[in-house]
Amino acid sequence: MQFDLDQLEDMLAEYDGTALIREPRPPIPIQPDCMLWSDASREPGGDVPSAMGGVIPATGVVWKYDFSKRQTEVLPIHLLEGIGSIVGLAMAAETLRGKAVMAWCDNQSWVKSVQRAKPKDPCLRELLAIQDELARRHELTVLSEYVHTDVNTVSDKASRGDVPGAVAELVAQGWSEDQITVIDLNENPALGPPDLEL
Repeated sequence: MQFDLDQLEDMLAEYDGTALIREPRPPIPIQPDCMLWSDASREPGGDVPSAMGGVIPATGVVWKYDFSKRQTEVLPIHLLEGIGSIVGLAMAAETLRGKAVMAWCDNQSWVKSVQRAKPKDPCLRELLAIQDELARRHELTVLSEYVHTDVNTVSDKASRGDVPGAVAELVAQGWSEDQITVIDLNENPALGPPDLEL
């Protein structure tokens, strides 16, 4: 099943409040097996690119995707943050098959939606259903926690178009450059998640 952003927007526009998670979420394990970090920025008309980005420590991937002008103007930040979290999950899903994944995000609306499985904004329910399907397909337990932007430095830089700065942050944290792979999903969409068409 393929999902693209136009399809997401269509689903969000037509959403009538009936999307449900098929199965109850399992209990939260004491220690997740791995972590994902993501962020999004929405700067319509600003000097900073509107983009999403993240880091997948298990694979050493730093990724980013620049939103189109239309996406930036139409979609609110909490949806962009949710999409960013899902893209990171989809990119790592097969590598992390069967594991408990902690996805860190600095948007409270998205994090609370995942934690409670009852988004206040009905538009987030379609995104939650997509994440649930990815988790089911790859036998993942997906947890979500809030992280302050000041701590989410690698993803924050990637989501603002500063990929060299994101790489430098990882190097400062002890990574070597040969451990890091940078993927620009605008330039190389084939390297993106197989389940999501951007």
